[in-house]
Amino acid sequence: MRMMHDVVSRVATLWPHLRRVAPSLVIGSIAGIAMNTLVVLPPLMLGRSIDVATRYARGTATGTELLVAVALFVAASVATEGPRMAKRWLLTTARQRVVGGLRVAALAGALSMPMRALLATPVGALLSRIAGDLEVVGAGLKEIVVETWDSALFSVSLVCAMAT
Repeated sequence: MRMMHDVVSRVATLWPHLRRVAPSLVIGSIAGIAMNTLVVLPPLMLGRSIDVATRYARGTATGTELLVAVALFVAASVATEGPRMAKRWLLTTARQRVVGGLRVAALAGALSMPMRALLATPVGALLSRIAGDLEVVGAGLKEIVVETWDSALFSVSLVCAMAT
């Protein structure tokens, strides 16, 4: 019970920083769902392009049909890779902004310490503690955003793909 209380209090501490990057998290998540749903298009369009190229080699397809098939393959690749880049950029920058906000809060907390306590604390120890804590939080956020959240987005995309 105590551990759950600690987790809830830590998430509550992060909440203002997460709320600030919520638009990036939402748009990045939508891009992740789009990417994972559209990932089947390039192989399908490649197969179609190969079929049209084979027919073109036999003389049963026109050059225009071949160009259209290749253009559709390129468009499908862009439709998959565009959201992938958007997802990675948005989720990565959101994580970095959260860690940056925590750095500012940590510095403000250190500077708001009573002068007597601040002078009694070695500067190196204080900075080392802040940097170490932020490194752990940053690694945890990366793990949540990159691994856990991406897996959840893939699951939503799988449901979307199966529903169609």
